[in-house]
Amino acid sequence: MKSGDMTAGPVEDMLRGHLPEACVGAIPVPPKGDLPWSLHYGSRGSGGGGRLLLLAGMTGVSGIIVLVELRGGADPTLVLGAGFLTLALFGLTVSGLMRRWRGDLRWQRHVVIAGGTVHVTDKSSGGQAIEWHEPLASYLDLHHRIGLAGGAATAQDPTLARLDIIEMRHPNPGCTILLRLSHQTQTGGMDMRGLIRAARHQGKAAVAAALASSQNPEVERQLEQAAETLGLPVTRDATAEKTAEG
Repeated sequence: MKSGDMTAGPVEDMLRGHLPEACVGAIPVPPKGDLPWSLHYGSRGSGGGGRLLLLAGMTGVSGIIVLVELRGGADPTLVLGAGFLTLALFGLTVSGLMRRWRGDLRWQRHVVIAGGTVHVTDKSSGGQAIEWHEPLASYLDLHHRIGLAGGAATAQDPTLARLDIIEMRHPNPGCTILLRLSHQTQTGGMDMRGLIRAARHQGKAAVAAALASSQNPEVERQLEQAAETLGLPVTRDATAEKTAEG
């Protein structure tokens, strides 16, 4: 049970109902080493303020066009089409404003793990910062799973980027902490220089094996080190388990 104020904030509410890959930008530096750990993540982009202004402007212009056409006795078909366009733009604008008011468009979560406690500060574009903390012991596990960019949890579209995701899972999904969100490797974790080095020293077979592997040694090292530091068990979904087995 969350300590302190029991009222959930907009960030916690949003993360309770959304996969992180659907609303979180990549974490630039996964935490490493001994505690305390500090990490920061949040929404993609700048929050959509520019898009909202553009939509509002287009709605206004479209509305003016409709009024001018009505006064000028324009073709009813053209007036009707412009009217539908205005209504659609208005709907998009209102939807964007509502999402911004709820804090869905721009939000940040700052996490500090120290002294057996997870300290969190959530900030959203629609409200003040909300601070809460949870005992580290209340977290269930370190869970490694494979997600898809955009949050399509079950999509099989091969064009969607696959992601390595590591989470500290909590019984309340809104309190789950994201430790890693990165594109899954398709070269066994090797960059181009590593592949060239493997070809020179280990032969074509080593390169072929790397190109057929989505296992990332960096992910495995992070899981092992985090489990040792936090004292949490490591679990995986079926896809991540298959990846770890090579």
